[in-house]
Amino acid sequence: MLSPRSLLAVAAGAVLFSIPAFAWDQIPELERIVPVPADQQVPIIDFFRKDLFSYPQINRAGTRLAAVVANTLNARDLVLVDLENNSMDRISGDVTEDVYNFRWLTDDRVLFTIAGRAFGSEFRVVQVNHPNGSYPVIRFGYIGLVGIPEQDRLHPLLWVAGDPFGGDDIGVIQINAMERLADGNQRGNTFYGSSTRDDPSMMKIYNSYPRLPGVAVEYFSDKDGALAFGVTSKAGYATLYRLDGDHWDKCPVDLDHTKVLGAGDVPGELIVAGPERTDGQPSPVRRMDAATGQPGEVLFQDRRYDCEDAWMDRSQTTLKVIGVHFQRRTAGAIWFDPVHQSLQTAFSAYFPGKVVEIVSKDDAEKKFILKVSSDVDPGSYWLVDLDKHSKGLLKNIAPWIDPARMRPRKAIAYLSRDGIPLEAYLTLPAGASKAHPAPLVVYPHGGPWSRDTGGFDAIAEYLASRGYAVLQPNYRGSTDYNWRFPYEDRFDFVKMRNDVTDGTKALIRSGIVDKNRIAIMGGSFGAYLSLCGAAFEPDMYRCAVSLAGVFDWEQVMDEAHQESYLDNPEFEYLIRHLGDPKTNAAKFDATSPLRHADQIKIPIFIFHGWDDRTASIAESKALISALESHHVPYEKHFLEQEGHGLFKIQDRIDIFTDIEAFLAKNMGGAPTAQDAAPSPVAAAH
Repeated sequence: MLSPRSLLAVAAGAVLFSIPAFAWDQIPELERIVPVPADQQVPIIDFFRKDLFSYPQINRAGTRLAAVVANTLNARDLVLVDLENNSMDRISGDVTEDVYNFRWLTDDRVLFTIAGRAFGSEFRVVQVNHPNGSYPVIRFGYIGLVGIPEQDRLHPLLWVAGDPFGGDDIGVIQINAMERLADGNQRGNTFYGSSTRDDPSMMKIYNSYPRLPGVAVEYFSDKDGALAFGVTSKAGYATLYRLDGDHWDKCPVDLDHTKVLGAGDVPGELIVAGPERTDGQPSPVRRMDAATGQPGEVLFQDRRYDCEDAWMDRSQTTLKVIGVHFQRRTAGAIWFDPVHQSLQTAFSAYFPGKVVEIVSKDDAEKKFILKVSSDVDPGSYWLVDLDKHSKGLLKNIAPWIDPARMRPRKAIAYLSRDGIPLEAYLTLPAGASKAHPAPLVVYPHGGPWSRDTGGFDAIAEYLASRGYAVLQPNYRGSTDYNWRFPYEDRFDFVKMRNDVTDGTKALIRSGIVDKNRIAIMGGSFGAYLSLCGAAFEPDMYRCAVSLAGVFDWEQVMDEAHQESYLDNPEFEYLIRHLGDPKTNAAKFDATSPLRHADQIKIPIFIFHGWDDRTASIAESKALISALESHHVPYEKHFLEQEGHGLFKIQDRIDIFTDIEAFLAKNMGGAPTAQDAAPSPVAAAH
């Protein structure tokens, strides 16, 4: 292994080994893959095209890599590249299908998922590549990879979790990845056939495992790829179980305050984020004994963020946990292994000012794939070969984006009305300053249990390119900030909307945005917050945009309850944390912007997909009825063959073109970017 000093020498004098022989030009892309000239506006398609090249993974021998690539239809295919003989194979779905994920089983076999688009990617086929093509090995609704046994990698473990029309949760099964399904047909109406174990056209089971005692919500394996743990949900509470032979043992781990990241290094050990601290400090990443629930060695603790969304990195030879990847303001990693920490330091030195992530490596830890990105750069993937002392560009993720024309994203701090420090991300258009305040789009994230970070954000960049400032507040409930709040606050939707309002007001006080030209926009839970802004802050915003939103939590719970052919974890979770609408009428009234439609004074843009199975289109229909009854202007955009979001590229272009026109019409005309560079923005208080 090279020392950090010698690696830095490589960075200074490396010969970029050439990859044209890999024939990337065999990947048919949309017609233009270079940025438009600097005197032209960046077209909308450049912000919403699928990544040209993503998720590259090298095999364990370091001889081949696999990656997902965009094709001419803006769908996603799988490519397999032989790094030794410079050949490439391509595996495609069809016009209605996408490759969603993949894992190397052996050095020449890849397990991958093809999903149909018509129902929000809910019908899936798992396939394996073969020298003469590829073939299906299981076909079902919801399928998740649980583990790949280290000593038997051609017999992976899959969770077959039912289908959208009420099929049974079969539990965890083991399949033979070398055995083709009986009919060999992977497309068309086979998605809608029988979902039983007995149908050979759906699956062939090599082995099966005991079912969890309850409604399963998660399974995960130990370090060797064997089934080890499962999680169930009942009455809104999650319970952890450990597999012991042919039965499951309940573990006394408080999953309300502990996030399981995965199995540890020895049987029965977990790696967790938590338990949550009570001393006003972020939760640490640590070891835990699953049988007793006792916390063990602290592996890492950040000063500013919890690590709820962290994921572990294992040595591919010892299988021990050697680091965790997680989000601070940008993506990062902490390595417990000093060699990998030295490598990270050296790799970061290759690309000053960039975020450098190790995304894949071979077993010998001689070849590494790096992702290099920033707030203005979607990123690129690089291959580093320590034996050759070389590094080379594999592919840019979105080569049509010119980082020099993108706008930086800055973290700003503000205080909530109850005095808690919050964080938001601000993207300013060119020329914005106190002398030339920009119109503002407030853009809260969905979830609500997710977060925004300081990496590249295509929608924020699109809006900034059109002259708008963009504010993305991480309101309470956002992941990795929960240490700042009481537990119950992560379910307090009123406080969440107040946090968004407080961030907007703090930015107005900074003087860098035009207080008279502010819109609010969001998707899913962000759309809920957007309508809350319209209903409860009608004098702050000029217009609002709702993308696949929910607006009445009693209605959401009624729909969840009606769908519970089994105990419905979603319904029970909402009942536990929000209460029963029948006995908490005032609370549900306060959290429902739909019930306060009489307070809405501003135009509303409404998008929803007819096939949305996450947020019912009935929510948007009810909103339209309420707006019509109160004579509130709106624009309606309901699209067929779209689910919870916008899948098809033409639909994305059409909807965001309409949003651009809607904003311009309702905010006093399209903004004009100034030539001057924007002034720095101090943290708002």
